[in-house]
Amino acid sequence: RLEREVWEKAGIPETRLRQARLRGSRRPAQSFPQNLTIEPHPEGLLLTFSLRKGAYATTVLREFCKEALRAGDPGFPEALP
Repeated sequence: RLEREVWEKAGIPETRLRQARLRGSRRPAQSFPQNLTIEPHPEGLLLTFSLRKGAYATTVLREFCKEALRAGDPGFPEALP
């Protein structure tokens, strides 16, 4: 449904996309870590989690780091605005 709305706003008919025979598959727009644990570690924190196929762990870790920076975590050299 969301794809159709985007295509319509861009003026691209769905039939045209089907004719393009694009390779690849779709991924969910959002993915939430499962079985998340956070434990203290001598060098910071140890995060363990599971993701569904097609999701990237680096994206999850980036979000954790951004939040720590925003919170002014003293373990980070700079804080984000």
